[in-house]
Amino acid sequence: MNLTTQETVPVPLGTVARFIRGITFKPDELIDGDADDAVACMRTKNVQVDLEQSDLLFVPSHLVKRDEQYLQSKDMLVSTANSWELVGKTSWVPELDYRATAGGFISILRAHADKVWPRYLYHWFTSARVQELVRNCGRKTTNISNLNYALCLSIDIPLPCPNDSARSLTEQMRIADILDKADAIRRKRREAMVIPKQILDSEYLHLFGQTSSFEDSYEMPPLDRMAKRIVVGHVGPTSHGYRDSGVPFLRTQNVRPLWVDSTDIKYVSDEFHGKLRKSQVSAGDVLISRVGVNRGMAAVVPPELDGANCANIIVVTPGDGITPEFLAYTLNASHAQSSLLGASVGSAQGVINVAVMKRWNVPTPPIEKQIQFSSFTKSLGKLAKSQFDHSEACESLFCSLIQRAFRGEL
Repeated sequence: MNLTTQETVPVPLGTVARFIRGITFKPDELIDGDADDAVACMRTKNVQVDLEQSDLLFVPSHLVKRDEQYLQSKDMLVSTANSWELVGKTSWVPELDYRATAGGFISILRAHADKVWPRYLYHWFTSARVQELVRNCGRKTTNISNLNYALCLSIDIPLPCPNDSARSLTEQMRIADILDKADAIRRKRREAMVIPKQILDSEYLHLFGQTSSFEDSYEMPPLDRMAKRIVVGHVGPTSHGYRDSGVPFLRTQNVRPLWVDSTDIKYVSDEFHGKLRKSQVSAGDVLISRVGVNRGMAAVVPPELDGANCANIIVVTPGDGITPEFLAYTLNASHAQSSLLGASVGSAQGVINVAVMKRWNVPTPPIEKQIQFSSFTKSLGKLAKSQFDHSEACESLFCSLIQRAFRGEL
């Protein structure tokens, strides 16, 4: 890969692209997708890493007042009215074989093709730094944040070769092509991470049956009867309170399904740890993230993190009738996630309710089967951890490549 240095000049986003607001409609105006005048109407639900096209709503074409409101390939769909952390979330619009538009809570970001290459714009707009800037262009209300279009369009995008528009577009295409190829590699790594889970799902189903039949097959006592301890790590230090070494301190982002992500562990002093001794964790404890994007996820503490501390995490020490791996897996299953997340309290994002957590009914299959599942999980976990490490390395390299690309170093 040839890395070079190109002159770049920042220009306001509004000079190379524009937002087109989505349409509004009433629930009784929805029609069948087979109707002659049906137009698919994308919603925030459709704005995912890739455009989600499996669940579409349809409206009559007369609700689309202007031709520009129809989606075109190489458009981007941007979530513009959502919870704060989701404002700016973006999907690329591929070639569609049906007519489509955007709904009221999302907008179309359309490039001026003579000034910016759409894929260059997409990679820039979806980069972590720019996504943070976009989120901060939101006007927050009690439960929702609305994107301030003018403020967002004032964000500067760096363009190469500013004095030669034709050469600038050629350079943008070259850079976007490199980033597309790098993105394809990291996507393959992400896809590989799904395989260990699929294997584990199959083993779980084989040993315990469908979760929908658990109430008929097993006793379902509340969690606080099956646990030796349930405590909450409430408070973490401010960022300057972390150290380069000391007692490992786990945060919600360290809690991944079934296992703890140790790639970004923070540390605190023995003194701080001593003040929060109640939330110290032991190997084999099950951790449940209370807040954040990992809210509700459950992981098992590995031996190397025995004695760590934590914040915003529920710590469960399983009793003799349940194994940590079975409990964590079951908590991560969709039926448990629905009940726990649905009972969240507090802000728009929600916080896992500890009282509900204690009352959550735990299936109790024979302990011999649970032990068999735990052994299988530990063996498979080595493969899953390896896949995750490779994926994180690809993610880190891609982020580095993105930064270099928009500094003119690619």
